[in-house]
Amino acid sequence: MTRGSQPRWHAHPYNRAELYRLTAALGWLPRRMRLGLARRVGHLAQSFLPGERTIIRKTMAIMTGATGRQLDELTVGVFGEFAMCFSDLITASRHPKRLGAYVG
Repeated sequence: MTRGSQPRWHAHPYNRAELYRLTAALGWLPRRMRLGLARRVGHLAQSFLPGERTIIRKTMAIMTGATGRQLDELTVGVFGEFAMCFSDLITASRHPKRLGAYVG
């Protein structure tokens, strides 16, 4: 960032407290089940976030050289992986005693 330039923040309609609360409420699920659910939700999320999908797809193409079906799979994978990380982040922060189980 150059001096005098404003930070660029990105927001979308799904970055809201309600989503954080819903994610935290699912913290009672066993981790494997919760992460599987998060992955599926992440895969669905790409259709609701076309701008983010375009940026991720472009970045994955540049970084991996992938095209076509492989690029589609990588893009979907990013959404799923992010959703799982988000789920762990929110759940672990609600239960600090369990943090040790997530860190190897």
